[in-house]
Amino acid sequence: MHFSRLARATVSAIAALAAAVTTLSTGAHAETKFPTGPVRLIVPYAPGGATDISSRILAEHLKKVWPESIVVENKVGASGLIALEEMMRSKPDGHTLMVGNVSTNALTPILLKHKLGKVDYEKDVTTIARVADAPVLLLSTTKDFAPKTFKEFIDLAKANPGKLKYSSAGLGSVQQVDTAVLASKTGIDLVHIPTKAGAAQINRDIISGDTQITWGNPASSGKFIEAGQMRALAIVGNKRLPKFPDVPTMAELGHPDVGSLQWQTLIAPSAVPKDVLDAIYAGIAKAYATKELEEGLTRVGFLKPTQSSRAANAEWFNKEFARYKKIIADLKIVAEE
Repeated sequence: MHFSRLARATVSAIAALAAAVTTLSTGAHAETKFPTGPVRLIVPYAPGGATDISSRILAEHLKKVWPESIVVENKVGASGLIALEEMMRSKPDGHTLMVGNVSTNALTPILLKHKLGKVDYEKDVTTIARVADAPVLLLSTTKDFAPKTFKEFIDLAKANPGKLKYSSAGLGSVQQVDTAVLASKTGIDLVHIPTKAGAAQINRDIISGDTQITWGNPASSGKFIEAGQMRALAIVGNKRLPKFPDVPTMAELGHPDVGSLQWQTLIAPSAVPKDVLDAIYAGIAKAYATKELEEGLTRVGFLKPTQSSRAANAEWFNKEFARYKKIIADLKIVAEE
C-alpha cells in the first residue's frame, strides 16, 4: 500500500514535470512569427525620390532578415492620402505597411484632416520605426536665375513680390510649410506650384526653370547640383555637409528655425496586434544593426536613425506631430484648394 502511494506520487510528479517542460517549450517557441506571407511597403511618391529610395534600401536589407518577399509599391497622389488609404484598407496583420515622410505622415494628417474620412490619424495609425533622415537643402534653378547666394535670392524676391515660384510635393507638403516659415522670417512672397509626382517632377521643374526655388535633399537632387543644373543656397540645420562644404547652414545665415529634416518613417494601422508590431520592429532593428544598411543609406546622402525601441520611435513622432501642429496654427498655414 505504501509502495502504491509512492508510485502514484512519483507518476504525478513526473506528469507535472512533463507539463512544465511542455509549457516552457511552448513558451520558448511562442515568439510571434512574422512575416507569414509577402510584405507590401506602400510609398506615396513616384520612383526616384528620397522616400522611394530609402524604402528600397530598407526592403533590400529586410529580405536578408525575413524569409518572405518584400514588394515596394508606389501609390502616388493626393499628398499621400492615396497611399494611406491603401494601407488602411488592407487587413491589419502587418503585411501592408507604409513608408512616408514628414509631409505625408505628419503635415497631411494635420492640414488635410478633413479628407481622412473615418480615419482618426492619431488613434488609427502607429509609427513603428524611423527609416532614414535626409539632410535638406534650399535649392534654386540655374536656368535664367541670377542669384548665387541666399541673400541675393532674398533680395530678388523682395524686389519682385509674388513673381518667383517654388515647387512642392503637393498641398500640405513640407516644402509648402517650410516656405511659409521662410516667408514669415524674411518678408518675401513666393508663388506655390504643387506637383503630384514628388521629387522627380520637382527636379524637372527646377532644372527647366519653370520654378525657381524648392527644398530638396542630396539623395534625389545631389547629382543635379553637381551637374550645375541646380544651385544649393543653404542647408537646414547648424552643420555643413561634407559633400557640399561651401553651402552655408540656415543657422549661419541667421535662420536656425527655418527648414525641416526630411525624415522617413514606417507606419502601420494601430489595429495590427501589438505582438506583430513588435515582431516587425525586431526585424527592422536587426537589419539596421548591419554595417551594410548604414553604408547603403550613407551612399545616397541619408543619415541612419538610431533604433532604440518602438516606444521611443512613437515618442519621437508624437513630439514632431505636436511641433508641426503649432507651426501650422501659429502661421495659419492652409493647404489651399
